[in-house]
Amino acid sequence: MFNTIRWWFKRGVYGFRLDAVDVLYEDPKLRTIPAGGTDPYGGPKQDRIYDHSIPEVHAALQRMRRVVDEFPGRVLIGETWTNTPKELAEYYGPHNDELQLPMYFNFTTINKLDAARFRQRIEAVETNSAGGWPVFVLSNHDIIRQVDATLRQARTRTRWGCVALSTSRCAARPSSTWARNWGCATTIPSGART
Repeated sequence: MFNTIRWWFKRGVYGFRLDAVDVLYEDPKLRTIPAGGTDPYGGPKQDRIYDHSIPEVHAALQRMRRVVDEFPGRVLIGETWTNTPKELAEYYGPHNDELQLPMYFNFTTINKLDAARFRQRIEAVETNSAGGWPVFVLSNHDIIRQVDATLRQARTRTRWGCVALSTSRCAARPSSTWARNWGCATTIPSGART
């Protein structure tokens, strides 16, 4: 894997977005992950207590970051589903030696246009111990899209973006807001229970 990263960097790639970083490794004891209700599509929702952010994940990210640091100006962005700013800060690494830009999905739980809620969550992660910049994520393909949860009209969609950008310094930060999914509707997989 590390030689593949080097191969791409030597060809001009400037970074990688790592998918599902927090479940990169399986539970070493291979325990069954308990079900915890149903997901938005009606399927079983897993309570990821045995395979979420286990120590092996952070060790692998540190090894990967050493490779990335061989190439100045390169970056690692990681899809990190965390519940608290403290959990998010762990993905920067104990010596700022893991992800440069962990993705902060906490905005996806805001279901009302409320600048105070955005501001509170932004301030909580901007004061992280690593001093790092997270990527603020507003929507994602793994969950019900914001357009279906709260954004029914085009003008509301625009207001949603303005609220997010006006409550932080997001606009001045490169790659600080993952906005490609704004306005995308949820697509229910065929055969899913609704």
